[in-house]
Amino acid sequence: IVGEADFGTVWALRLRLDAPGEPAQGDFDLEVEVPHLVYEILEIERARRWQLSIHRGSIHVLPA
Repeated sequence: IVGEADFGTVWALRLRLDAPGEPAQGDFDLEVEVPHLVYEILEIERARRWQLSIHRGSIHVLPA
């Protein structure tokens, strides 16, 4: 996690992938939104390295 923003009910997390090369979006590769309660339960503010699995139906691609 290289950045985050609190939007009240959700946190937007900016993630950098553990892969060679430059990040896709300047300083991050992926932005993931998590509910505020999940952010607190998982203690995301303390644990900065995560392994993710994302269901393809949950991916939304937006134009830059």
